[in-house]
Amino acid sequence: MFTGIVQEIGTVTKAEDLGDAARLEVSAPRLGETITKGSSIAVNGCCLTVLSSAGGVFSTLVMEDTLQATNLGLLTEGSRVNLETPLALHTPLGGHLVQGFIDDVTELVARRSTDHFDTLRFTVPERFSTHLVRKGPVALDGISLTVSERGEHWFEVSLIPLTLGNTIFGDLAVGTRVNLEIDLFAKYIDAIVAMRQGHAQRESPAMTPHG
Repeated sequence: MFTGIVQEIGTVTKAEDLGDAARLEVSAPRLGETITKGSSIAVNGCCLTVLSSAGGVFSTLVMEDTLQATNLGLLTEGSRVNLETPLALHTPLGGHLVQGFIDDVTELVARRSTDHFDTLRFTVPERFSTHLVRKGPVALDGISLTVSERGEHWFEVSLIPLTLGNTIFGDLAVGTRVNLEIDLFAKYIDAIVAMRQGHAQRESPAMTPHG
């Protein structure tokens, strides 16, 4: 479990195609000393397992399903990534509960800047059209953010300079694909409602014609 508060911007030093998987090596000078073999780490919001760690560089294996369902398959040598280590019980929850399980990939379609913040507009995947609400939480590439505005096919988030400077969103270009994780509670509520609706339909008496 994570909080969506990025701890370091890492740099991919190697992206090796293994056919049905990829091996990533990531330089993380600050976090490298605390990352150990077998530990979990969120890379652009995707929870991965550390295979090895030495000299501020860690390696991880990304399976084909994950490569296809996230933007990790687009990473190449030199790519910058958001990094976060798992939440500890004594850690302040500065963002929101983030599992590191990517639900879909969205795309940055517009960006505008003011003196005090940048507003980024993303597409809404159709199957999650009811899960994103104004003032609700969302995780994008592992960053805990708040939906500032919502349209029929888009949603926006506003980032202050501190967030822009400490994540890869500082120079995110229009057209970039971004990992999306829907709020955990929204997914549970949606599942419960769907199950109850299905149960009610099964329990409803059959309609019979009257003569």
